[in-house]
Amino acid sequence: KIPAIIAALDDNASAEVALVENLQRRNLSAIEEAKSYKKLLDRGYLTQEQLAKRLGISQSSVANKIRLLNLSDEVQNALMNEKISERHARSLLQISNHQNQINLLNEILDTRMTVRQLDEKIKKIIRDKNGQIIEKEKDCLALVI
Repeated sequence: KIPAIIAALDDNASAEVALVENLQRRNLSAIEEAKSYKKLLDRGYLTQEQLAKRLGISQSSVANKIRLLNLSDEVQNALMNEKISERHARSLLQISNHQNQINLLNEILDTRMTVRQLDEKIKKIIRDKNGQIIEKEKDCLALVI
């Protein structure tokens, strides 16, 4: 005999229960969490606010996790494999060009750049009207065309 709860759930409720179980059972990476949140939200029956309330977190936490899915695949993989922190990844979100994100990722990995150092470097970078990065100072990224 084992303790168990038997419940008749529709697809949406079942998906929600599965997410909560996974979050409680194991440490998901930030990307895995983001994908789970997005999958639930894409079903269209919950808002970010409602999901956050059910998970006991803030709506901004849900939104910030989902924003991580806007990063390049390489940055997402680095975050999933714990090569960079979630804070590094959130800083890289300020860079819209994926190749520039990858360039910065490589620099983070090569030099063991801290989040503070990364934030300082990103502050030196200016975006032009097309969202591309232009060189402001000698040590900044060059324009990617």
